[in-house]
Amino acid sequence: MSATASRSASGSVHDAAEAVGLDPRARKVLAPALAVAIPVAALLATLSPSGYWFDAGELVAQARDFGISHPPGHPLFGTLATLAGLVPLGSLAFRVALLSAMSVGVACFFFYRAARATLDTLRLAPGLAGIVAVGATWLTAGTTAWWLQGIRPEVYALQAALVLFVVDRVVALEVASGLLDVGVGIIPTAICEFLLQYGDAHRHADVLIEAVGADEAHRAPALSALE
Repeated sequence: MSATASRSASGSVHDAAEAVGLDPRARKVLAPALAVAIPVAALLATLSPSGYWFDAGELVAQARDFGISHPPGHPLFGTLATLAGLVPLGSLAFRVALLSAMSVGVACFFFYRAARATLDTLRLAPGLAGIVAVGATWLTAGTTAWWLQGIRPEVYALQAALVLFVVDRVVALEVASGLLDVGVGIIPTAICEFLLQYGDAHRHADVLIEAVGADEAHRAPALSALE
């Protein structure tokens, strides 16, 4: 896309925002809000009212009293699911499925942030970068894999939220390139690593997070030296 076309797309977005009376601060909130709200609304409209199938029934039972499911136990999910079970809305299975939908919403938020930060490094116009990032988030959330995990009682939506939190922090660290405090990426990633090990929602993903943590720890001294 040419620079002229990119500026035109950016201008049209900002013109539309000004036309409905959005100030600059509201414009910054609009894109991530749309990236999250539309997928969550779609998930809520199709949420499973029952235990669905496979492990879902066991995970619903876990939500009754901070229980432990099959190995590795999924304690983080069990804790959050039990708290979700306190919501006076529908059956217990529906409440746990609601946790899955909200987890997908969190995953969408961090997916959008990571995509937007990556696109900004390509020097796209702000309006165009926002449109592409929102569209990419919607397309991802609309895939069968994401949709299935977001409408039923399962651990994988929570895992996606945690993994994408780490991805967002890694992208922020890369973009910072040593100009910002290295803690921008390292500290939140370490916290999320603890949550993943505690929750262990899907053991295969731990390999990815361990590799990311090792890479950041290896590069931390070099990044600090650039400050």
